[in-house]
Amino acid sequence: MYSVFSNVRTVRDLFRSLKWAWQRATKGYCELDTYSVGDWLLNTLPDMCEAINQKRCGYPSALFDEAMEHYGLKSMDEYNRAPEEIRDKVDDYGDKKWGEILSRLIFLLREANEDTCTKVNPYEAEYNRISNEFRKKYGEFGEKLMTDEDKKREKETGCSPMYLPSHLPEYKEICEQYSEEERKLNAYREQCKNEALELFSKWFYSLGI
Repeated sequence: MYSVFSNVRTVRDLFRSLKWAWQRATKGYCELDTYSVGDWLLNTLPDMCEAINQKRCGYPSALFDEAMEHYGLKSMDEYNRAPEEIRDKVDDYGDKKWGEILSRLIFLLREANEDTCTKVNPYEAEYNRISNEFRKKYGEFGEKLMTDEDKKREKETGCSPMYLPSHLPEYKEICEQYSEEERKLNAYREQCKNEALELFSKWFYSLGI
């Protein structure tokens, strides 16, 4: 019986994947992508920007203007009359700056993604250990910790209390440490996301090979 259900699930997943592939081929996105546009962007944009960075053959005109100013050139006429060495430096400056901007954007997008962020919670392993220990001892939601009053209320209202490791003194410290680090990580990823969006907005019309 398990094998039959497993095969049905496999066939269903195959048809679903084919449907999503067809939607992406015909519309550029599929219904799966719309479940979380933010996640889709964080999973897709870094690779697109990486391809642009690797294959770029130019840089935005704004960076050319910046390079001209950097080398004291005030007009295209001055640029055209400048020695070839200076013109090469202008182009190298613009190309290098553009590469740095794209690299920064890629880094920020990947840091904003929980799955690719380089920062991790140092208490995660210990928190997972005590969570597993808690479930084995007290049940998935701490059912074995229910008091007689809890059970009475459950019968009367149909609502069960939910107990977590943080409710027990022996787990409280590690839970607090883990939660504090999670808050820091969330704030860091939010900061990276905001900075990435600022860069993305600034260079929106220049992103392309």
